[in-house]
Amino acid sequence: AASYLNALRQTSARLRVYSEWLLGRQMLAQAIDDPSTLALQRRHRAVFFMDIRDFTRWSEAQPAERVVQMLNDFFAAGEGVWMRHDAIKAKPSADEVMVVFPRAESAVEAAQELRSPVAEALARYGLCVGMGLHCGSLIEGVLGSRDVKAYDVIGDVVNTAKRICDQAEAGELLISEDVRRYLDGRLDA
Repeated sequence: AASYLNALRQTSARLRVYSEWLLGRQMLAQAIDDPSTLALQRRHRAVFFMDIRDFTRWSEAQPAERVVQMLNDFFAAGEGVWMRHDAIKAKPSADEVMVVFPRAESAVEAAQELRSPVAEALARYGLCVGMGLHCGSLIEGVLGSRDVKAYDVIGDVVNTAKRICDQAEAGELLISEDVRRYLDGRLDA
């Protein structure tokens, strides 16, 4: 019985880690307490994108192992920062990451703090990022089919944040007029 209980504890711990990877630590804790947290709902959120500039050109000349190491360094440099600023969801996708925050203030603070560690992590590869931030109303929750589901955010706020990021020069953080207006002078922009 003790061996079976130990195996269950180990399995439970692994499943918790895997679930945190998919939902994030904060969202998983909320979902365990209240499963309705995962239902699709309209919310006001800040959406931040960070994208590596010239990634495709750089990666074509690198062995896959070096590309993976660089991406792991990139995500590791940012993770601690966005978690300290109450990120709801971080969604890496190849050479970019989308991070959803509950408030514009949290997102701006995280974005400003991310500049140094991310620049340092990417400098040894000769790379840098552009960053973009927008806030507004979106749909958030679990979506998908019966067997394939994911917690995600959908809406024009996401699309606009991505477009703003695409316009940012290397090392630049661009924010939308909505973010600037929402912060109402609490930001030196």
